[in-house]
Amino acid sequence: MNHPDKIVRTTLSPCPECKRILPAAIVLRDERLYLQRICREHGEQEELFRQDYEFYKTIDGILDKTNERDPRLSFFDTYDHLQRSRDLYIDLTERCNLRCPVCYTNSNSRSVEDLTYEEITSNLERIKGRKPIISLLGGEPTLREDLPELIRFMTGRGFLVKLITNGIRFKDEAYLKILKDSGLKWVILQFDGFSDDVYKKTRGQELSALKMEVIDKLSRHDFVIVLASMIIKGINDHEVGRIIEFARDHPNIVQIGFLPTTNIGRSTVPREINDLEASTFMEMIEIQTAGSLTKQDFIESARMGHLYCRITGNLAYKARTCVYGLFIYHDDEEMFSVTKIVDPRFMARRLRKLPAIASALKTVARWNQDPVNPNLFGIVIEKFRNQNAFDFQDAKNCTKVYMTRHGYIPNCMYNAIYRPLCR
Repeated sequence: MNHPDKIVRTTLSPCPECKRILPAAIVLRDERLYLQRICREHGEQEELFRQDYEFYKTIDGILDKTNERDPRLSFFDTYDHLQRSRDLYIDLTERCNLRCPVCYTNSNSRSVEDLTYEEITSNLERIKGRKPIISLLGGEPTLREDLPELIRFMTGRGFLVKLITNGIRFKDEAYLKILKDSGLKWVILQFDGFSDDVYKKTRGQELSALKMEVIDKLSRHDFVIVLASMIIKGINDHEVGRIIEFARDHPNIVQIGFLPTTNIGRSTVPREINDLEASTFMEMIEIQTAGSLTKQDFIESARMGHLYCRITGNLAYKARTCVYGLFIYHDDEEMFSVTKIVDPRFMARRLRKLPAIASALKTVARWNQDPVNPNLFGIVIEKFRNQNAFDFQDAKNCTKVYMTRHGYIPNCMYNAIYRPLCR
């Protein structure tokens, strides 16, 4: 017997063809969620929204939806989104020195005028009060000849700056030193695994030796390193556990940002392997770490982060449906989520480790200022929203915004809506 679809929530969603923002419904059918909308030009549309309804329902029940309910927050917002965000992203260019088979940013696929030095600095001068953390990206941001000057300007005005890069220009150690002298401390390095076969499929070139060389140079110059790992089903998903072990054992690597692929941007990867759900990815981590890190750990971390954000106002720990973070304690014997410290029975068996665990927790509290700790590293799973099944209202809860010529736009709105229309 067929049961009718159950509407789980109503929202707004852009038509994939014309990008009009349309009324939409998220419906439950056979324990899967689908997004439905009708465009007057392109007709009825239905897209798979989530495969794991129970996981979605659990996370959705944790969220603070204040932004979602605020009608003043729209697609384009000159300042409101920035005031409610912790991270400011700046696309310095869409030019790149790679042409990756999978690219979220459409790099090298069109002619787009870069934001000028004056546009960037004048916008930053207008920011009052709390300063967001700035991430510089592209394309490949090191192709900007004025990158050292931009970093010097930002750090000189008290902004914490993180550079997202493929690392190719860091073969030149003198250039790396110039960036260090400009005030750069954090480098987020594209890192998809350990074999050239993986990199040929994800980046179009053999890059494994380069990545190891760059990590060594960054460590020698005392940079804080984050690995940004795009994970594609059947290509490098078998490397997840090894990447975690590598980060755990490397003193200057403080975090892994896992990016399970999503159907956005420019991609030559077949669609059936180009949409890896966050909950599925968590189960993959659980298997490849032999249960040391679990899907439930990520859920508990979202709950604790939500509570911590409500108490302190620290947006870094705000629960969201697209980003899932986990701090991990580790030593020579084991690793586990720091959320387990609230379990007395778990901690009773680890009393001799209390000083090291306490030190790790202090590092969590001052993470951006001093994140290097021999017993701590972090994992963040960032699952960009599918542009064909986009929940516009939920996207307003984002704590990351992009600077554009037209205002400040939340992360997924920028990638799924703004970027494809920008010329």
